[in-house]
Amino acid sequence: MQQKKYILSVFCLLALIGISLLIKANYLSLKATLAQVLIQHAWQQSIVRNSAVKPWPWADTSIAGKLSIGDNDLMVLEGANLRNLAFGPARLSSSVDIFETGNLVIFGHRDTHFAPLQYLRIGDKITFEHHDLKIYEISEIAIVADDQVAVTSPTMDDVITLITCYPFEGLSSDAEQRYVVRAHAVTK
Repeated sequence: MQQKKYILSVFCLLALIGISLLIKANYLSLKATLAQVLIQHAWQQSIVRNSAVKPWPWADTSIAGKLSIGDNDLMVLEGANLRNLAFGPARLSSSVDIFETGNLVIFGHRDTHFAPLQYLRIGDKITFEHHDLKIYEISEIAIVADDQVAVTSPTMDDVITLITCYPFEGLSSDAEQRYVVRAHAVTK
């Protein structure tokens, strides 16, 4: 009887350890997915109210707009910093304002929201919506060094530049390359 209790206790302990390891391994992905749901809800509320709505009470960022890559609708946050990137793609604050013509630069993590970038091809369409909808056609896909900042420079053309770490399967958090997708606005 004592041996059965011991075996059951060990089994329960191992099960708890296994469950906690699964949760830990998927924590960032789960956090990013839940954040997109909350941000999507705030986006819909901001459209109804015609004013900014925080995705959660302590949020110190706003929603720049909705980026659509194929079947993936992603809410883009203002300010491409590590905190915001944990919740979703984010607009580089020094890039063009979303209401102006120029280079709109958006960063995202390769293992969550921007993983679909690896499947895009030149000629594919992506959209960005704030108050109006802009359609872009992919004109360039490049792999650059992480310190090559020219891709974030202002342009006279109306373009969107999507940037993520490369390679996509990389295990290191300090990738030395970036995967860059640039698309030009399509006139309606």
